[in-house]
Amino acid sequence: MVSRIVTLLSREITSVNQAALLLGGFTFLSQIFGLIRDRLLASRLGPGPELDAYYAAFKIPDFLFISATALVSIMILIPLFESYRKEGKDTEENKQFINEIITIFSLGMTWLSLIAFFLMPYVSRLIAPGFQAWQIVEVTQLGRIMLVSPFLLGLSNIFATITQTHRKFLVFALSPVLYNIGIILGILFFYTWWGISGLGFGVVLGALLHMAIQLPVIIRDGYRLRPTFRIQWWRIKMIIVQSVPRTLALSLNRITPIILTAIASTALTGSVSLLTLALNIQNVPLALVGVSYSVAAFPVIARHFAEGNREKFIESIIGPARQIIFWSLPIVALFVVVRAQIVRVILGAGYFDWADTRLTAAMLALFVISVTAQSLMLLYARGFYAAEQTRIPLVVNTVSAVITVIVALFSTRLYLTNPELQIFVESLMRIEGIPGSQIVMLAFAYSVGTIINSFILWYLFRRKFMVGISSGMQRTLLESLMSTFILGGVAYAMLQLFDPIFSDETFFGVLGHGFVSGMIGILCAVFFLIAIKNEEMMAVRRALFQKKISPSEIRSDETSF
Repeated sequence: MVSRIVTLLSREITSVNQAALLLGGFTFLSQIFGLIRDRLLASRLGPGPELDAYYAAFKIPDFLFISATALVSIMILIPLFESYRKEGKDTEENKQFINEIITIFSLGMTWLSLIAFFLMPYVSRLIAPGFQAWQIVEVTQLGRIMLVSPFLLGLSNIFATITQTHRKFLVFALSPVLYNIGIILGILFFYTWWGISGLGFGVVLGALLHMAIQLPVIIRDGYRLRPTFRIQWWRIKMIIVQSVPRTLALSLNRITPIILTAIASTALTGSVSLLTLALNIQNVPLALVGVSYSVAAFPVIARHFAEGNREKFIESIIGPARQIIFWSLPIVALFVVVRAQIVRVILGAGYFDWADTRLTAAMLALFVISVTAQSLMLLYARGFYAAEQTRIPLVVNTVSAVITVIVALFSTRLYLTNPELQIFVESLMRIEGIPGSQIVMLAFAYSVGTIINSFILWYLFRRKFMVGISSGMQRTLLESLMSTFILGGVAYAMLQLFDPIFSDETFFGVLGHGFVSGMIGILCAVFFLIAIKNEEMMAVRRALFQKKISPSEIRSDETSF
């Protein structure tokens, strides 16, 4: 039985579209567990000081994980492995190389964790300057417990280099599911036994499961993971030199939410919780579309660049980019129209009241409008990493991070000092009379920064790699926008039509209202795409019913974008 499970997890998937659909399916499952996690937190703790402390504490190990593991990231290791494969280097050398990476990472992360452990009280005050003294104590306590998770997730990240290089996407896709299951167990049981510290132990359990699921597959592929002191330092140095720009870029990506959290901590109690919950919900479409396609495409992108195949390299970017536009734009419309129903169904229980729902829904709408840009940003960045142009994403991320923080500070101040703007925003987002509504401007600033980031990356990618080459995305964008307006318009009309039928006072009433309205909108959009014979819809059909499909099978139009 165990052998069969390992065999299934070890299945190789060579098609980008099939891999994206697989990753999307398991990402959806992972996000479902993530939403269950958030519902449990919102209902049991409520958007108050304790949940604020938990989310603030999460930022510390998260930043440490991104900053440290980026030095030995998948983005750098996969292109290196593909270049070794092209050169025909011995497989045993690659296995020894993995052991060197694990050894260096383990030693480095241990020292970083020890430093972070002792600095935690001071860092906590920087992250949450508006918190009370007892909340800072809780942030410190939780942060110290969760310092184990970056170590485990970092090892899992290294293991994922192996599984992705060998196209073992199933086990990679399953890891986040187990991570969320571990956190849920912490909420259900550990929190009951040990209080808020139990939430931190749940995070550690999730990280352990995230790592452990990949071990049987790696061992089956012949890897013997063990510390080694036969380290080829020149190779480690080469990786670190290549990784430093990406490490700084990712650190900037994490610093921005930390700064937004710090600003939110100075607002009303619960603001940090509501901001984080809204961001977590918008991560669902981002993970389903942007992360799935960019992760599935990256090994192919890296291989084509390593082989010097410029045409295939560009195709492996354009194909997923068109799919991202095709899928994400209608999802954005759906989330904006039925945002209140989505938030109420996911979080509306226990201590999470109607005012919390309205404020979270408003931030969700402002977050989600940038999902397409965020998804394309992930893909373009991977294109630059595969081409070993790591400094470009760093510079672009720096610019967009600065813009985001400036917009956040300026717009929040303007909101508080300009009654006309406040009335306009409250009316537009339907948050009239809710205290602490200025935090919606933080979501607005976040989207402004990511949209600018995406446009700059696309412009630089075209200028560097696609001069005189048609992207063929104009038709995809046009047809997707048309289907988006159809979906959004129909869904909104159905919400109004069914409003007297469904009760917004019950869970099933809210669920039915949003689900029926959204499904009718989706069906109308699908019928429209079928009627115009949309190419992306046909590509999905081929991915579902054929065993193999390559990016080159996705038609490229003559018109440029």
